Amino acid sequence: MQKCLSVKDYDIRIEKDMDGDEYYILSFGQLSHVKVTKRAFEIIKLMDGTKSFNTILTELNLNGINISEKDLDYFIENFIVKKNLLTDSKNEIKKNEKKVKMWIHIPIIESKKFNWLLRITKHLISRNVAIVLMAFVIFICLNSIYELVRSNIDIFNYINSLEILLLTYFAMFIHEIGHVSAAYKYGVQVGKIGFGIYMAYLVFFVDMTNTWRLDKNKRLVNDISGIYFQLITTIPIYLITILKPNVSLYLTILIIMISSLMNVIPVLKMDGYWLLTDFLNVHNVQIKTKQSINKLFVELTKKYKLKKRGQVYTLSKSTYFYGIYSIIYSLVKVVCIIFVCYALILLFMGWDNLINTISLVFKSFIERDFSTSLILLNKIFILLIPLFILINVSLSIIKEWKNKKIGGKNKCLDVNK
Repeated sequence: MQKCLSVKDYDIRIEKDMDGDEYYILSFGQLSHVKVTKRAFEIIKLMDGTKSFNTILTELNLNGINISEKDLDYFIENFIVKKNLLTDSKNEIKKNEKKVKMWIHIPIIESKKFNWLLRITKHLISRNVAIVLMAFVIFICLNSIYELVRSNIDIFNYINSLEILLLTYFAMFIHEIGHVSAAYKYGVQVGKIGFGIYMAYLVFFVDMTNTWRLDKNKRLVNDISGIYFQLITTIPIYLITILKPNVSLYLTILIIMISSLMNVIPVLKMDGYWLLTDFLNVHNVQIKTKQSINKLFVELTKKYKLKKRGQVYTLSKSTYFYGIYSIIYSLVKVVCIIFVCYALILLFMGWDNLINTISLVFKSFIERDFSTSLILLNKIFILLIPLFILINVSLSIIKEWKNKKIGGKNKCLDVNK
């Protein structure tokens, strides 16, 4: 007797990609959200627990969806089963599944623990309030630059101060509160807040998987809310300078603003990446980089040849976007690799300096000079960033190689048994 296939209960939302084609976002609880084409959705829709593999195959072909037994089997094994979408799936969805590659990824506290705070901060996410606050932030930025320029103090002496370090990381934490506040405003509960190392930088993060329940415009607000909250943390810092002018605080304000704007860069999987992909309704643009570049050049070559023959050939918007983005992304990766290699050379050439700094950390700690200890630890962390990147990349390559090796040994699921 054939096994009846049944997927878990899900909610549906329909959106359109940049070419105007419909796709479906299926939400299976809070931790699993998948984006599928209309063709894939028609297959999933038939998996209602009353139909066997052969029945589904027959109905699909009768409904004009031509698919072979092998292709359907592959789809079930490599999509439905792999993502644990079947009701009898033995494997639960991993709550801490990494959406980005992190060298360290440690969840700390459930975001709902801050609901008392979110009931207040959600009111900051409105157009009128944001316009007023951002106008003040721009003034603060300009005034801070002015104060630093007219100061006779060597500002670079303040870069590694404990005050700057703590306030900058506090602003990074408030960045995550911004994302959570937007989700709370729109009635979506998100996951845990934690910290990790992304691209060898110490960062805070929050599991925002469940925001796929929101429509495009609300997701865009959610994407920008982190940067917005991080920027407005400069307001209370600036108010302190009014009472007591402090060059170190002016510098902190600029550092927070620069680190906030760095999040807009779309070639890393930070806020800028999600803003771009949500705005254009494109997905997984960094996964098939090589294929996207090849496709763009193949399509451009085809268009050029047909144009010489007097024929018209139009490339889709997505082909242009994926290809151009992939080229830029690849160039940035090359530049980063060159920078990391150069930094590693400097690190090993100045190894004595690193050892000396580590010994100073122990010395200051023994002397209970904790402020100096933290500053020196930050300096060591900065020196070791290229080494962290090398370790991260090496582990990622090994993991990918192992996954391919295991995947090559796996046989297709025999759903007829």
